[in-house]
Amino acid sequence: SVASLLIVSAGGVLENSVFPPLPVAVLNTDNAICKEQSDLYIQNLENFTLWAHENLNSTIVIVWDATAKSSTGILRGNVFQMGHFEQCLTAEAPFLTQYCLTRFKANVPKPKQPRDPISLYHHPNEHLLERLYMFLNKLETLYKWVGAFQHHVLHKIWRIFLILITLTVILVVLVILTTIYDFNVVEMKDEKPHKKSFLYRSFMSFSARKNFNDLTKMDESNGAMAVLYGVRTICILCIILDHRFGTVTSSALLNFNYVEEQYRAPLAPFLFHGDLFVDSFFLLGGLLVTYGLLNQFDKKRMNPGFIILMRYI
Repeated sequence: SVASLLIVSAGGVLENSVFPPLPVAVLNTDNAICKEQSDLYIQNLENFTLWAHENLNSTIVIVWDATAKSSTGILRGNVFQMGHFEQCLTAEAPFLTQYCLTRFKANVPKPKQPRDPISLYHHPNEHLLERLYMFLNKLETLYKWVGAFQHHVLHKIWRIFLILITLTVILVVLVILTTIYDFNVVEMKDEKPHKKSFLYRSFMSFSARKNFNDLTKMDESNGAMAVLYGVRTICILCIILDHRFGTVTSSALLNFNYVEEQYRAPLAPFLFHGDLFVDSFFLLGGLLVTYGLLNQFDKKRMNPGFIILMRYI
């Protein structure tokens, strides 16, 4: 079963290669309030009202972008744009809003490129689920699609969520236990690293104390180089923060007003420069490793190729 996202303009819906034209709002309904709000939504789209269209220079949360029909999804490249549920729920519209996710399944020829089997609607909150099902089933009868629209059961997603939570709890418990063990157990000073078993080293690899000490380890032969090790450690921490922020902004469900607010925050110039931190880390890391190797070469002769191999292993 394949499908593609619907392309919507202010005046209607553009036909794509899979689905027939569909309206932006529920216009054919017996609910008077629902029809009134749908007409109001379409009218404000045509009039370019701020609550119905995105205003990039303000923090107004809007309805039009929440339908995943704005250019945001296109600019995101290959990320599937599923709309902005936050913007939908907090829209400053003259009526309450509701975020609805509809999954379409159709027997169509297999395309050359995989298509996203998810399409979305954004309607006023007055559209109860029963009325939405009724409207979609009318479309099914109109276009003679096989199968009926039904509520998607989230059992599979719930199972995946439970697996994620279980793994997260296990990892957090391992980090806590190994860190406590690392702080409380005093190792023998004359114990050689090769005497430690593989199980012990695997267990201690979760220790937050051990990992932080390894990240901040420095060559004490030259005290003047200590500041560079400190800058390298700061770069590592900033890279971790930037990757965490990048994980959030790469989500398919994202309110871009949140991203714009973060970039305007006072700390943004210091945190959201991942390219600068990565380049600084590689530069300082290479410089410090080279300096340490030069000191080793003064003591004994070593094979540079073997050092590079062990570095990447």
